[in-house]
Amino acid sequence: VMRRFRQKLRIEKEVRGFGRSHGGGVPDSVVIVSYSGNRVEVKNPAGWLKLFADCYGAFKDDDVLPAIKEWCDGCKSATVAAELNGIAHRVFYERSKMFFGYALGLAVERKIVRF
Repeated sequence: VMRRFRQKLRIEKEVRGFGRSHGGGVPDSVVIVSYSGNRVEVKNPAGWLKLFADCYGAFKDDDVLPAIKEWCDGCKSATVAAELNGIAHRVFYERSKMFFGYALGLAVERKIVRF
């Protein structure tokens, strides 16, 4: 789940590109290139995009959300994102565990991920 949050911008880009070339709509899957250069197929990109929006919305009043967004969407390290937002490194990791635990619970509930 954490990896998908870190790939959010790439997923959004591929979905937008699909919509432009196909007159709208959302694909069943998209292929993105990870930071390491590997091609990754992301199934149900619409479900992932909805999950991102719902998690960000659920934590909108939490002080840790701007740091998590900078870490995931801003390509900053966790340490830098935490420091820029005035959050101690340890506190950031503890609070981000809650955020990603919530995200994982939603993803399992929505059958986006399976074990």
